[in-house]
Amino acid sequence: MEKDVIVKRKLSNRIERIGLREFTCDYQYKFSTNQWLEKIDNYEYFGIAHNEVKQRVIDSLVNEFRISLNSVIFGDPAGREYIEYLENLK
Repeated sequence: MEKDVIVKRKLSNRIERIGLREFTCDYQYKFSTNQWLEKIDNYEYFGIAHNEVKQRVIDSLVNEFRISLNSVIFGDPAGREYIEYLENLK
């Protein structure tokens, strides 16, 4: 490994490289939600199916993760399509 390689590096407020093992980079993603993941709130008394609430929590977290990855990898939270759109305007 080269001496100037930074092993631990904070890439965003939520993503951090925490280690290197041979050809593998280990990253850590920090997220938060207003739900206990192991016991999602049940809103069936409001007419919302419990599985729908669970799926909404998952979708929200996945979208948050995608935005964070887009910011680190593409330099913009909008991601690939937006970056390519801007490049085509030039």
